[in-house]
Amino acid sequence: MFTFAKTTLLLLALAGLTACCAFRKETIPVVRVAPNASGIEIQKSEEHGPRSLMPFECASLKDYPHAPSGVCLTLARQQAFHAADSELGSLEVVSLENPKRYFLLSDSISQWKAILNGGKSAADLKQWLYQKQVSEIPWVNAGRGFHGKLRTHTYPWGKAILFLTAYAQGKTGGALGNDMLVLTVQGLTHDGRYAVRGHFEIRHPKLPDSGDREKRKVYFDFDEESAKAGQWLDRQPDGSFRPTFAQYEAFLQALEIKPPRSR
Repeated sequence: MFTFAKTTLLLLALAGLTACCAFRKETIPVVRVAPNASGIEIQKSEEHGPRSLMPFECASLKDYPHAPSGVCLTLARQQAFHAADSELGSLEVVSLENPKRYFLLSDSISQWKAILNGGKSAADLKQWLYQKQVSEIPWVNAGRGFHGKLRTHTYPWGKAILFLTAYAQGKTGGALGNDMLVLTVQGLTHDGRYAVRGHFEIRHPKLPDSGDREKRKVYFDFDEESAKAGQWLDRQPDGSFRPTFAQYEAFLQALEIKPPRSR
């Protein structure tokens, strides 16, 4: 239900696509967050070059990476989960200067530009994002189950769309919990040179935390009730989440993407 990458990989392999060697040098911007009152803290910041996010079985695609060069900010944990595999929040800023070098990137840029420039109602946009599973930048090897609390925003650095979701590959066999819930941010800088993607930790007190999925709280079977979960999340006040939407929006407002260093 939620996987979509395997067919595309096979089509690319059959087409005999290989990475081209003659690419422009990518640039990595200076990314920082100015002092702000959000309470969101950065744990570490790391620059990286082009990379693949999963091993390829197809020899013709082994040099065809997913993620362009960029900077990844890892956010400090807001609340401890007993699920050891629950992920930390992160914000990544990646180069769009060589789109043809990367898996699905050219199409993704065009699609996100159309999304950020408007033209669809929130309801239509949610349905379209779910059905098309528009690839994020950088690419994610999983599908999104819903798109709750969706909104767009213009920041000093560019435009972005924000929504609550949970990611899966195939059937999860479980319920939606706070360890699965993610606030996703996908944006493009005003100059079009960089994509900004955040996967932020967020939770709601009525959802189970993780693991045992306590049914005495609000319970949604993720495989069968993901749409219903998204609708329920839509009805919850922005301030009922932890951290709140206002905190993350203040954090994104303070984000600075300055002229790049040459690589």
